Amino acid sequence: MYSPLFIQLKDTSGRLPDLMKNIRQRIKKDRRNPPIGSNHQLADEMTRVLLTIAACTAVILSIAGLLMKEPVSPISVAVALITASWLLPWAWFWHRIPTVLNRGLILVSLFGVQARFTAGWIISPASDAPVAILTGLIYAPLILFIVALYEGRNRGVLVGMVSALLMGGSIIVGSQRPEMREIYLSDWRLGILVSLCIGTYTFYLARWSDQQSKMENSALQVSMLERDANTDPLTQLLNRRSLDVIVCNWIAMGGPIGVLLLDLDHFKKINDEHGHEVGDEVLRAVSKTIRGTARGDDVVIRWGGEELMVITRSAEISALTGFAERLRYAVHNIKQSNLPAVSASIGVSRYVDTEDFVKTTVARADRALYAAKNAGRNCVHCIWESADVSHYK
Repeated sequence: MYSPLFIQLKDTSGRLPDLMKNIRQRIKKDRRNPPIGSNHQLADEMTRVLLTIAACTAVILSIAGLLMKEPVSPISVAVALITASWLLPWAWFWHRIPTVLNRGLILVSLFGVQARFTAGWIISPASDAPVAILTGLIYAPLILFIVALYEGRNRGVLVGMVSALLMGGSIIVGSQRPEMREIYLSDWRLGILVSLCIGTYTFYLARWSDQQSKMENSALQVSMLERDANTDPLTQLLNRRSLDVIVCNWIAMGGPIGVLLLDLDHFKKINDEHGHEVGDEVLRAVSKTIRGTARGDDVVIRWGGEELMVITRSAEISALTGFAERLRYAVHNIKQSNLPAVSASIGVSRYVDTEDFVKTTVARADRALYAAKNAGRNCVHCIWESADVSHYK
């Protein structure tokens, strides 16, 4: 028989591996691979600037240490040379290095700065210690900032707290060396102060980075919702809801606007004879064809059912009619073995200043479309503001 206390201790020990597994999973989950958005961009910019400054500084210190008449610590010269040989290739091949590798190099750089800082307190002579200490106090917070941006909250805090403990411990141990009295760095309480400062800095920095990520994710979700609300799910074209925003911006900027309203001929017959799935495939194929035929600044919209609209920054009669004819020809020549032949009738008009775009301009293009239908389909019909009519077969 087991005693209750033994059973309780056994249960607790059994849950310990699960607890450690959960902690590891949370830290692993927090790592973004690769990082996204503004945090990633800011980390890249800071790394690029810091890398350039550090590489130039290392080269200058190397040259100065070798040319100075007064004796310079060999450790400082060696560290400067090693740093220069490490940073210069990194800076030169920056854009060719994958993001994941850059993140690893940042952690390696942090380790190098920490090692230099620790050596300054524990190993280096008193004459070299101030340089090592100053290097660590300047570069460690900057690199920790980049780490927080790259690694996220949990890993950023973990790396920062380990760095704070290492730096504080180095100061506490190194301050007991007799040489430190010569440079007035023999107070062990400085280690506690540095640990608290670095730890607090890292904690709030990681929280800020986490808030930035949450804000960015929220903005991304809102953007995706707006995109979904303004996009037709079948054809992936813009829907009627997005037309108001686009047209208002175009009218505010001034300039001409042309409207082409396209309707697939005998589309109901296609659905009846081949099924709605084939009809959907026809709509997708026509939408893809129109997007491929239109120019980059033209806007293609699913107006409703089998009707599509193209609005363009042009109002010249010859340009609009030629464009409409190219669209009609492209749709008529869609050749896919699993799809029936399809054609389109197109009505063309253009916006006139001060008129209501939907009620007047689009209505005029709609009348032109019906005229094209009545003229035998698979043709282009134009109605301008003067009610002129043109047919194109």
